[in-house]
Amino acid sequence: MITPSEAIAAEVVDTYRLDPAMVTVTPLGVEAAWFDTSPPPRRWLAAHGLPSRYLLFVGTLEPRKNLPTLLEAVRGLHAEIGDAPPLVLVGPSGWGPALDLSRLPAGSVIARGYVGTDELRQLVAGAGALCFPSFYEGFGLPPLEALATGTPVVASDIPAVREVVGPVAGTAVRLVPPTDADAFTDALIGVLEGEPDPEPGQAHARTFTWRRTAERTAAVYRSVGTP
Repeated sequence: MITPSEAIAAEVVDTYRLDPAMVTVTPLGVEAAWFDTSPPPRRWLAAHGLPSRYLLFVGTLEPRKNLPTLLEAVRGLHAEIGDAPPLVLVGPSGWGPALDLSRLPAGSVIARGYVGTDELRQLVAGAGALCFPSFYEGFGLPPLEALATGTPVVASDIPAVREVVGPVAGTAVRLVPPTDADAFTDALIGVLEGEPDPEPGQAHARTFTWRRTAERTAAVYRSVGTP
């Protein structure tokens, strides 16, 4: 059996009472294109109703993504910083309760919906921060892809995400408790008011390659097929 992270491997072993030797971790990779992506031109942003400064959420809109906590953090951010950038939501509509935007300042959240891969890369590269507030993840690829573009990350401190980007926490990444909206607000303020150094995050992201994923996966198949 293969899993993308040690965190999920531990869950599988515990849930199904397996021998740990039966589970192999094959971390995901980051495509090379992410490292060479530039932010979108201002003209493109304006044509799509987007400002030059923005925060970004990428993912399907569903309960485990914990968007209500992020929205509460955004409300706190705008209460602290009058000209705070809006949060842009990118991804499929998904499922679950409708988002409650009633207590947020007008224009502080922009729902962009699904975008193509090239546009997504540019949007990530141009963001002031990638916001990743999930309650649960099996790996956490968007934060790693954001680091590849040089964009700082504010994410939930959950096992899989901590495993993937924790080594650069405190530099390119800020990890906060997933239910603590005030901590998210403080982390976003810190990113916006600081001068993030993209190099540690990019160096870390380069260690995640699809070649490694393929090699580890192939090794598992070979071991299973060996008498």
